[in-house]
Amino acid sequence: MFNIKGLRTSVGNRDFFNLYPPCTDTASAIQRLIDAGAEILGKSKLSSFAAREEPTESVDFQAPFNPRGDGYQSPAGSSSGSAAAVSSYNWLDFAIGSDNLGSDRVTQSASSSNGNPSLRVYGKPTKIFYPLEFMQKVSGEQKRLVDEFVRDLESTLGVKRTTLSLAKEWETSAPESLAKQGLQVYMQNAPTHAFFYDLYHNFDTFRDDFDAKYNKTPYVSPMLRWRWQIAQALTQDQREDAIERLKTFKGWFLDRVMRVDDYTSFVVFPIEEIAPKYRDEPPPSPTMPKGIGMLDIAPTLAAPELAIPGK
Repeated sequence: MFNIKGLRTSVGNRDFFNLYPPCTDTASAIQRLIDAGAEILGKSKLSSFAAREEPTESVDFQAPFNPRGDGYQSPAGSSSGSAAAVSSYNWLDFAIGSDNLGSDRVTQSASSSNGNPSLRVYGKPTKIFYPLEFMQKVSGEQKRLVDEFVRDLESTLGVKRTTLSLAKEWETSAPESLAKQGLQVYMQNAPTHAFFYDLYHNFDTFRDDFDAKYNKTPYVSPMLRWRWQIAQALTQDQREDAIERLKTFKGWFLDRVMRVDDYTSFVVFPIEEIAPKYRDEPPPSPTMPKGIGMLDIAPTLAAPELAIPGK
């Protein structure tokens, strides 16, 4: 995903790797690290084209092994190699990944590594927001651990959580014409339409180059094929409408929920419902997510999210 001069980039796909020569330059994000003294040890495994890819779906390149537990649990995706590497080698200081819909956060949770994407704290937090919709998606031991973590935060910071319903906040503080629709209705397809459209069209040149050289379409994994088929039916207008809805949500959330001009605050919620997933277990059939979910919040707000693994 990140070009390094002299090395090939694969984006987790063998056809992409074989089509293009070694890179002639280094991605600016990586070059900044090199200029600051970082030593590049190698590149890690990425799920193909940064889409979800469980081990049974890893056709072109084998999925990395997750060192957690008995060593046979799924490393998740898409930045699975980065998270597995940090968890496996105590001499490795950090690894680079990308995250649009959970690629770093989910893999960190799976491998029990700490994720800190561009985190910067400005002063002592004065608000802890606890959204009920997301907390209701987990139960049992996971819910207990989340609540224990929140209680520790309250004690350490001297701040009590603010429990709220995003749906009710939307009804009372969103623009009237939008509030009547309901939050999840308004946001129904916005995250997926924007992401799927760009995921497909960012690789238009690759598909054209591959067809020109080999007179056929490149192989892609079933999960990516499903996403690309949906994206092919989306128009530029649908993509732009999705972006506008995301911008509206961002402005509303920052101004009316977090009130960033008044407070230094953060939101606590689980990344997903956690349960053991093993390498040999096929994932469920893909379904189109609806509305705004837990993994959509930080990317939509352009905000950092600190992923903290459980015990």
